[in-house]
Amino acid sequence: MKNDAFMAFAVMALFTVSPARAVAPAEDRETVVGAFVAAFNEHSVEKMLAHVSDGVEWLSVNGREVTAETAGKEALAASMADYFESCPSCRSELVVIAPAGSRVVTLEKATWTSKSGPRSQQSLAVYEFEGGAIRRVYYFPSEEAGAFDGPESAGRPSGDGKR
Repeated sequence: MKNDAFMAFAVMALFTVSPARAVAPAEDRETVVGAFVAAFNEHSVEKMLAHVSDGVEWLSVNGREVTAETAGKEALAASMADYFESCPSCRSELVVIAPAGSRVVTLEKATWTSKSGPRSQQSLAVYEFEGGAIRRVYYFPSEEAGAFDGPESAGRPSGDGKR
């Protein structure tokens, strides 16, 4: 429940919905985000690119600063190829997914294996759509896995369907 309230607040506070944009239905956008993350987990750059627009932008949000990590399909492809090569164990799980107008808001749990063992962290992400394709992805600073859980979730793993 706390995750849902947090996600709704984040969307209302940080992003406005433009009714003039033509967007795919909410369930289609959620499916696209799920397929994009599944392609990420397969480390399939080609499959990831099938879900993004030609002008896709990958943005990092940190306080008042927004940094463009990549702009365009080619840049995203090169960045993801390098990333997968440097982190073959990296995976992502959609803990929370919620439609928000022309956007889909997610809470994602990233996992990987480092030299010291298994690691994980969570981050808020916002996927902005243009038509049926992902146009922009906004990633917010990561937190230790479980940091978004409220006191009512103590003792249960994230992503068990009890939001």
